Amino acid sequence: MMIHTGGGTIFMGCLGALIENTNFFKEKVLKHLYNNGIICFTVIFLFIISPMIYQYFGGVYKVPIGNTLDNLCILLLVLWSIYVRSPISNVLNSKAMIQIGILSYSIYIWQQIVFKDKT
Repeated sequence: MMIHTGGGTIFMGCLGALIENTNFFKEKVLKHLYNNGIICFTVIFLFIISPMIYQYFGGVYKVPIGNTLDNLCILLLVLWSIYVRSPISNVLNSKAMIQIGILSYSIYIWQQIVFKDKT
């Protein structure tokens, strides 16, 4: 991805990290994470609605707003899995998944070095 289309993903993660410990997050956002309707809509939007809109409009949707909406949905799901106890969050917060998460970035970095394009 080019930086102007992929940078939003990094920025959304940084935004989540910055607001997580603020009073705004604790007073306004955290209570909405317990609303199953919002979480269900987020999942439906991310996996069904957004791909359908992208299928119809293509880059006209994806580049200016689609990536940002998808990133926001992912941020909400990450925060939900951290703060709301559920069978899904129990699996995602298990020791095995945490270890996979720790290793996955290292594997990603090493594969860039080892499998460098020879052309």
